[in-house]
Amino acid sequence: MPHRHSAMEQEMSSGPAPRRAIKQAATLNALFDERRGSIERRFQAFYREAENGCWIWTGGFDRGRYGQFYISQFKIAAHRVTYALKHGPIAEGFIVCHRCDDPTCVNPEHLFLGTDLDNNADRSAKRRTHQPFGAVESYRKLSAEQAKIILTDKRSARALAQEFGVSPNTVAKVRRGETWKHVSVSVADRPCA
Repeated sequence: MPHRHSAMEQEMSSGPAPRRAIKQAATLNALFDERRGSIERRFQAFYREAENGCWIWTGGFDRGRYGQFYISQFKIAAHRVTYALKHGPIAEGFIVCHRCDDPTCVNPEHLFLGTDLDNNADRSAKRRTHQPFGAVESYRKLSAEQAKIILTDKRSARALAQEFGVSPNTVAKVRRGETWKHVSVSVADRPCA
């Protein structure tokens, strides 16, 4: 029976050729087994415990705010590393999901294995899908009221940006309708150009 590679092995391998990917995954698994103690010690230096029980990742991040951890030259999602350290290998076809819905959390007690379908169902059940850009409170830089002010105020983007603690580009995106599309003001309230 041929060796089946786990989802962790597949995620950790980055080569375009299947042979290279398999070789990298095998190398990484060997490194993980060989250096487990040093990986655990190094990993512990990159999170802090929050009051809500989350272990907040303090190392590097990807664009989705998921922590990134390096084992040799391999970059791995930090929540996958902590899950594997606590529970062992991640079976093929499974992903590591967050119960706490905080992508920066690496507490293995807040993580569970699931499929993409499970993760999507969990996200829908928690009403975290299809939020208008800027509407999710924990990610937004402005409030709806501030967005309305930006849409109606005649001051420069620079002046408004300074007032609200954002960049002039953020103000410009609101004015162009790229963000806060769901916030509306009447045409009469808009400033004249």
